[in-house]
Amino acid sequence: YAFLVVFIGIGGEVVKNDILRSAGEGKLAYAKKLYYELTSARIVIGLLLWACTFFGAPLFSFRFGPDAVNLIRILSFLFFYEVLIRAAKPLLAMRMKFFASSMQSVSNKSFRFIILVFFYFSGHIGLTEAIFTYVVSTFLSMVVIIPSCIDAWKFWRHIRPAKEWLIIRIMATYGKWSLFNPVLNKATSFISTWLIKLLISTEAVAIFTVAQMMVGLIKGFTPTGSLTTIIPLS
Repeated sequence: YAFLVVFIGIGGEVVKNDILRSAGEGKLAYAKKLYYELTSARIVIGLLLWACTFFGAPLFSFRFGPDAVNLIRILSFLFFYEVLIRAAKPLLAMRMKFFASSMQSVSNKSFRFIILVFFYFSGHIGLTEAIFTYVVSTFLSMVVIIPSCIDAWKFWRHIRPAKEWLIIRIMATYGKWSLFNPVLNKATSFISTWLIKLLISTEAVAIFTVAQMMVGLIKGFTPTGSLTTIIPLS
């Protein structure tokens, strides 16, 4: 899932930057058309990934057993969540609703913790419950940002989108350089993890992962994430 979900975001950062830049320049018709095109493309890709994963789950039974089929099918619904959250983020970014974006992430972890505690005290918790909790908590966290998304949409609900196709032109010119960057980054991450496992040990993979999380935690304290939104808008 971690690898396949990257395809939903291919080229999205470049287009999102152009949406914010167009909105900042007052070209709301172009911004709205880009948003429509990007969201439509992500819906199509998300549906294809869900269908391939949901109906193709039995193909993995030879390696993981028949019980894994249901688990893979449960995970497949996360593709819909990715489509929803990636559709919401440009709206929130355009109106600089940083608090709503951060609350979505916090509420996701909070819902996950609450549901896991419920399963723990109910007397049974296993892999199925853990995956179910992961999927349900992500969708519940979307409820938190619905009011902010509706408020952000009011900003341009009366704007008519531009008629020409914009995303194809972007991807054919300067946008093509970022098309496969997310896929290559994710593939490199997977390869490095497997090399550590093969050349050192499985325990080394755990240490490497913890070290990455610690670095990510430190980086999270630096307030640079909002700059990618503020700069195109200004």
